[in-house]
Amino acid sequence: MTHLVYILLLSVFSNPAKNENYFYFEKIDNIAIISIDGNEVFRTEQVKGNPDLNLKISIEPFLTKDTKEIMVQIENGHSYNPNIKDEHWEVRYELFFDGEPIDYIWEQADDSRTGIVFEKKYKLSEWR
Repeated sequence: MTHLVYILLLSVFSNPAKNENYFYFEKIDNIAIISIDGNEVFRTEQVKGNPDLNLKISIEPFLTKDTKEIMVQIENGHSYNPNIKDEHWEVRYELFFDGEPIDYIWEQADDSRTGIVFEKKYKLSEWR
């Protein structure tokens, strides 16, 4: 009986709903930006200390039948003091479209770059 309850709970909580479109971020160092068709729709606050995250960001409210592109960017640096050197940046996320995983990204570097250090564009025509 315990196994049956476990299987039922697992099936309920592990299957994303159809038509659910979202990013699931596990790491952001320092700022994540999501744009749809060139318009910024979400920007995180500066994430300090590179913690493990469990951040789900729905993009559903911003999608239309005419949406063509989704873009993710990572901005590195210290927004409160641009003169402070920031050596490390990192991003780890998964993109779900219609409840299905589309892409998994884990990028990082210790190259001291600031500003936009990562950019990934997704063409919706590839999934629709």
